[in-house]
Amino acid sequence: MSPTSEFWAAVGVVGILYVAGILGNLPLLIFAGSGLTAWLLISAMLTSSTLVETHDSVSVHVVSDTKQVALGEQIKLPVTVSASEPVSHPVTVDVEFPAGIDASNVTLQLSPGQYQAREVIPVSLPLAGRFTLPKMTVRYVSGDGLFTQSVSLESGVTITATPRGPEGIHVGTGGERTKLFGGHNGRWYTDRGDDVASTREYQPGDAFRRIDWKATARLDEPIVREFDSDQELRIHVVVDAQSRLRAGTSGRTKLDYLREVAMRTVAGAEMNDNPLSLTIVNDDGIQTATDLARTNDHYQRARDSLLALDTSVSGTRVAPPPINSDNPVSAQWKAEVFRRRDETTFTRTLGPYFRRGGSFDPGESDDHLFNAVQRHVSRGNAGGTTVIFTDDEQRRRLMDIVQLATWKRGKATVCLTPTALFDEGDDSSAHTFERLSDFEEYRRSLDQLPGVAALEVGPDNRLKSVLNGRNP
Repeated sequence: MSPTSEFWAAVGVVGILYVAGILGNLPLLIFAGSGLTAWLLISAMLTSSTLVETHDSVSVHVVSDTKQVALGEQIKLPVTVSASEPVSHPVTVDVEFPAGIDASNVTLQLSPGQYQAREVIPVSLPLAGRFTLPKMTVRYVSGDGLFTQSVSLESGVTITATPRGPEGIHVGTGGERTKLFGGHNGRWYTDRGDDVASTREYQPGDAFRRIDWKATARLDEPIVREFDSDQELRIHVVVDAQSRLRAGTSGRTKLDYLREVAMRTVAGAEMNDNPLSLTIVNDDGIQTATDLARTNDHYQRARDSLLALDTSVSGTRVAPPPINSDNPVSAQWKAEVFRRRDETTFTRTLGPYFRRGGSFDPGESDDHLFNAVQRHVSRGNAGGTTVIFTDDEQRRRLMDIVQLATWKRGKATVCLTPTALFDEGDDSSAHTFERLSDFEEYRRSLDQLPGVAALEVGPDNRLKSVLNGRNP
């Protein structure tokens, strides 16, 4: 409770009465000053009790069914101040919005005898992110105007503003859509749930079908197998946000599409209570890096980081991959697939020749995406599922990155945007189809590596038009 200017004016009058009474030897003035002082004290005590009662009877409600809006979209935010009975003192509610929010600050007031006031405020969010709004201050004024009390309130309404993402997002393989999640425990669909992860001693309650009979006979004690699907799924999301990923048209860049799928990945992890980490790289290096966690705040911070990405069109371009299925890069990929599948004398002999263009090297690198994956592997996070969001422009280096991600029985899902679908300068449907076919061969080679799944991500309508032989 704070005194108002009227209170201090009354205090001034008390002072004048005392001074005049003492200097003029006028007891009546001194008596009047004492009476006025007593009145101020009594008023303060009564007001304190009254304002507490008024505060307990007054409530402020902000109701919004909207939890998420697109940037620039206007919503209506109703604010209501009400009392259980008509108030005896003025009650004022100041509704304020933070900077960057397109909304007008308003003031609601309950005059003596009123018990409700309501205002509907138009609000739009021009910036991406999560906002708790509005901020409110309730001010109570005593009936005599001598005292006031202010209480700050949070509305508890949280609204997330998201960029207007592209429509018609395709996620799939070979032009066919696929689901991101599936299987026991909502595991990432690339996990090979029937792979044996480890063995251990039999414990009462273990299913007999899990018994490893060969190990049991060898060790002369019951041994059971544990599978990958039994292990806790840890998801490491790595997003490549370098300038070359901002190719395309406004609102429909490679990064726009990848971000939408990354947001779905975070939502899926939250839905299944999977620990998740997020790493974002840009042209300067690692921009965002979080450790594994599965709290509501952690998932929300991951979404906020993705929403804050700059996806505006960039003029930076990298030369598109060559279209030649027999080029050294393709040969290297094929040799690596064969080597991993079937380690024979033939592949061991020819492997060094195929890999002379650049072999797996987990050392230091000037590639930001590689360093991002290396970071979480070096921090003891190997063995989870790394979900990489990038494009197909640096194919050879991506092989090293995937090898690193699948180290120590790790899994990798690679979400790739085909450059052919985002090159606005290519008006030839036949040429685009040829480039897309080359991408598909590359994606399949990647997809065939153990523990790896590769998906194409892009505009569904353009993909269909190229596959159907029509002009994009």
